[in-house]
Amino acid sequence: MLVREGMTATPTDNLTPMIRQYLEIKEQHKDAFLFFRMGDFYEMFFDDAVNASKILDIALTARNKNEPNPIPFCGVPHHSASSYIARLIEKGYKVAICEQTEDPALAKGLVKREVVQIITPGLATDLEALPKNEKNYISCFQWDGKSGALAFFDLLTGEFKYSRLVKQEELFDLYSLITPQEILYPDSIKNLPLFVLLKERFPKTLFVPLSGWVLDAVYGEKLVKEQFQTTSLAAFGLEESPQVIGTLGAILHYVREHQKMTRIPHLKKLEQYEKDSFLWIGEETRRNLEIDLLSDVLDLTLTPMGGRLLREWLRRPQIDIQVINHRLDAVGELQQKGRELAAIGKSLTSICDIERVAGKVSLKNVSARELVMLKDSCEVLKQLGENLANFTSPLLKGILEKWDPLSTVVAEIGRTLVDEPPLSLKDGGLIRVGFSSELDELRDIIHGGKSSVLAMEERERSRTGINSLKVRFNKVFGYYIEITNSHLDKIPTDYIRKQTLVNAERFITPELKEYEGKVLSAEERIKNLEYELFLELRERLAPLASQIQEQACRVGLLDLLSSLAKVATTYRYVRPKLTMGKELVITQGRHPVIERLSSRQAFFPNDTLLDGEENRFLIITGPNMAGKSTIMRQTALI
Repeated sequence: MLVREGMTATPTDNLTPMIRQYLEIKEQHKDAFLFFRMGDFYEMFFDDAVNASKILDIALTARNKNEPNPIPFCGVPHHSASSYIARLIEKGYKVAICEQTEDPALAKGLVKREVVQIITPGLATDLEALPKNEKNYISCFQWDGKSGALAFFDLLTGEFKYSRLVKQEELFDLYSLITPQEILYPDSIKNLPLFVLLKERFPKTLFVPLSGWVLDAVYGEKLVKEQFQTTSLAAFGLEESPQVIGTLGAILHYVREHQKMTRIPHLKKLEQYEKDSFLWIGEETRRNLEIDLLSDVLDLTLTPMGGRLLREWLRRPQIDIQVINHRLDAVGELQQKGRELAAIGKSLTSICDIERVAGKVSLKNVSARELVMLKDSCEVLKQLGENLANFTSPLLKGILEKWDPLSTVVAEIGRTLVDEPPLSLKDGGLIRVGFSSELDELRDIIHGGKSSVLAMEERERSRTGINSLKVRFNKVFGYYIEITNSHLDKIPTDYIRKQTLVNAERFITPELKEYEGKVLSAEERIKNLEYELFLELRERLAPLASQIQEQACRVGLLDLLSSLAKVATTYRYVRPKLTMGKELVITQGRHPVIERLSSRQAFFPNDTLLDGEENRFLIITGPNMAGKSTIMRQTALI
């Protein structure tokens, strides 16, 4: 990367202790942009500054500008850093967050700093930056030429799954299915044709090499046992699966290292990605049938959970006829009960991405605004559950039986936080009046300040006989008494001169100085106490994260079923009759994507008859653009 003239991206001699501290920490995180906390800013130096200034389009300046080798640096405000971090992550970079780990006011010498989190594309937690309707997976694979294993994990939802690989093509098909943001791989295969092809097929994915010991099955078994607090992997059926264990352990190792934690608190379930439990659609077929475009056409969901579930259903079609019919029963009943469907839709519009917010609750990096968003969403759950009371289809009844209004979550957040908390967590204004008696007393000191100052002013006027005497405050000088020059002969002996103006003098008194200290210390204590109370709230909510996510799954399922009922009504779709026979009979079939996206002309429906006997295949002929491929894709989609 080129640097500006007169700047160097290489460390120079005569460095300050702070820059030396930066370089020591940067040495441990060479592959990441180091966001180095300095007061209210995150700053970057040397190469990081030069590169970040171009990527983020922010000003590049320099320290020690007048010296022969100035140090390039740039910075972003800490309160808006998330948007800059999201832009770096979106482009496939890592960001190491280095915080001040002690109060600068109490520090002796250089403030201690350390990296508290490393954000990568597969471990991003910014809700605004993450794709709403897609999972955000980090994955790991191994392949020895004959067999292999693949595992993937979503940090915010806690989804953790693995699959055994018996063919190389399965690796590509699975990755095209789950579209991970980040792929961990054995460093030993980086020159093999398999890996070269994988990088070509997924150019936007971040590939991270791992040393052999990270993928070792013995090490992996230790991490898996620690995570799930078990003494044996027999319950998972992994005793003879060293490749699977190695990939699972590698993901756990990577997440623990980057999130600076010993266990992932909301990760409590490990599942096998059963390829035989759904219709396996290869990457080429899924692309030719435009399955992802079909998702967009059919998506009338109102929550992120419902949108993600729709894409999962379409990419992994169910093959159990009972499960399919239960889904169709629910969609049909919702379609028939239009009033209840409308009420459900009205409630669903008020629900945010509670599944991902729950993940942030568990990780304890959730903001006050996100918690209020969670509370507001949970407040409609009671009414939403009541809307399900009259449904009889098995799937909807099952949702209602396990329905959880999350009353504790609503109560905890509601009694603690104000309705509209500020963005910053350390500047006060978070905690509701009445929650903490100590906080309320401190606030009384601040809010009662105006009357106290007026009373003090009145006393001093009476004592001095100076009716024009004023007690005032500004951020530069603090509290002071101002007296015009015409009354200087009346000044008491305990007045201490603070500032001389053209027409007046400003003074302080021991009483005023004591009051100023009381007010200013109260303001600082309020900020610290509010932050402490907020951290306590996060601690109280963290054990409820799994409960919130389970309810989020129910909300997502209800949202998807409701949206499909609306799709059926809007597009005039009818329920199919499913059998275990060989017949495929379609009357007045339409291609859902072409029909919806074609604005030039009406779509002409088609009939299809394949009965496995007299009608075992179709010969489709016609000129170019006559619709031959359309009817083939249409039949496949239906």
